[in-house]
Amino acid sequence: FDSNGNPRMYSGIGRFRNIHFKNMGQYSVNHVHLTNEFDRPDPRWPLVYLNSAAADISNFVSGCFFDQPYMGGLGVKDSKVNIHKNVFYKAIHTAIKIVNADESVVDYNLAVNTLSLADIANTLGEHPHYDTMSHKYPTVFETDGQSLTFQRNRIANSNGVGMKYPGGESCGTYVYT
Repeated sequence: FDSNGNPRMYSGIGRFRNIHFKNMGQYSVNHVHLTNEFDRPDPRWPLVYLNSAAADISNFVSGCFFDQPYMGGLGVKDSKVNIHKNVFYKAIHTAIKIVNADESVVDYNLAVNTLSLADIANTLGEHPHYDTMSHKYPTVFETDGQSLTFQRNRIANSNGVGMKYPGGESCGTYVYT
């Protein structure tokens, strides 16, 4: 955060390799968006790519360990990113959320024990507010239907949906294996 309390943003290319992100983000029982209503980044995610669509896939997250983040693990919005060989352990609600990330590649990732936001809130005696029904149910890997490659990823012991994409004829081009 900067001196005014705003999330710090960096321009350029983001390359993250072999980093242990432990207990990062901010716990929240009612917010699962990558940006707020003013399109500012939501600081509750350990790592978010926002408006970082390089000409090639020079943005990457590779070999990183997202260890019990207090919200989702990795967010990508309006960016092109190679997400490769990462581990997401006990992410709350979503391990990877991708919005408008044409030509991004998501491969060889492992998500273990993704937790339900509703279950955690109930345990704490809180009653979360959900914008839509899709926010009520956790999704390990979530995308909005843009063209991307999603292959050879693994999910183990998740409380919720494994992969969510919009489907239908208006869907982008996918490679799922």
